Amino acid sequence: GAKNGILFKTAASLEETGRTQIVVLDKTGTITTGQPEITDLLPADGVSEDELLRFAAALESKSEHPLSRAILNGFASHGGECPEAENFAAVPGRGLTAKIEGYTVCGGNADFIREKTALPESITQRAAALADKGKTPLYFSRNNELLGVIAVADVMKSDAAEAIRELKGMGLRVVMLTGD
Repeated sequence: GAKNGILFKTAASLEETGRTQIVVLDKTGTITTGQPEITDLLPADGVSEDELLRFAAALESKSEHPLSRAILNGFASHGGECPEAENFAAVPGRGLTAKIEGYTVCGGNADFIREKTALPESITQRAAALADKGKTPLYFSRNNELLGVIAVADVMKSDAAEAIRELKGMGLRVVMLTGD
């Protein structure tokens, strides 16, 4: 038990585990890695994935939001030089703005970017489908024109699905707790 990070203080506690019917797992860090990653890039028409990621990374480089790290890590693995963001401002619960290479770049939720530019239905539908899969779509614009959407998610640990299958195979009911 102790080798696997499980410690029973009494023999009675160990015996009680034999009557377990439900296993409750915390999502973040137990089932998932606890480190959000980029899962999808949806550049707007006429915008490359590299361009979307480059401007998004420059903007997010000034942010302390947990999802910013996912974009910065994705950009780093993609390669390239991140431009400098100036006049950075965070709008709590909505998004970010900064000047990057002379452009006004904004990033955030759909409502925030919709105030800057029209969002094509094709993009919003694809972003909604990603959100339905538990991903977080982040919208980006440059000079009031849509750059695109980057979806991020806390990805499942490689062994989580198999572990859950094994628990279910033992006749246990598995429940996930999440703050999402």
